[in-house]
Amino acid sequence: MMPPWLHARLKPVHDSGSILPQDRFRSLMQDQFSSDLQTVIKSDIMKSGGLMKYEEAVPMIQIIGGKKGSGKTKRLIDMTNAAAHEGSSDVIFLDDDNRYMFDIDHKVRFINAGEYHVHTPEMFVGFLSGMLSQNFDVGVIFIDAFMKLCKTDLNESKWLFEAMEELSSKHNVQFVLSVSADPDTMPDFVKKYLIA
Repeated sequence: MMPPWLHARLKPVHDSGSILPQDRFRSLMQDQFSSDLQTVIKSDIMKSGGLMKYEEAVPMIQIIGGKKGSGKTKRLIDMTNAAAHEGSSDVIFLDDDNRYMFDIDHKVRFINAGEYHVHTPEMFVGFLSGMLSQNFDVGVIFIDAFMKLCKTDLNESKWLFEAMEELSSKHNVQFVLSVSADPDTMPDFVKKYLIA
């Protein structure tokens, strides 16, 4: 939404000089304001270097993939703690139990999803949506044991990643997931999210 001080200074005039209806003018100005704000945000992210190197501004999904015991969770915890120290937005760490609660920085909101009876992938998407609807300041959600939490086969999860992309886009939040699977055997729609 356009700030009132900006709206008060603008006149409802089109490029051709003709006067626009007030509602059309507001719509055009809000679109322009949103576009300008997104440009500024992208520029700031690129300048700051941020937590991860972006070509596009948040929203996005990133996956740390590997077989069991390959260090995915350790890397996810390190990234979580770095985000808590570097970022200005809220950070969430989502797991299926409490075993890493004391490894996560106290600034991070640790959530044991196992306590919330998430039994299907649809419930998992609803769970994420509920978190984002309650806190508009969330910038990144780190999800450990992703496949255990969403209880689905990776090969049948294309719709799930599309739903997460939509959430990411709408709420300007980044998802970083650990997925226990050999990166070479992951479906193509998942491989595009892999980070080195």
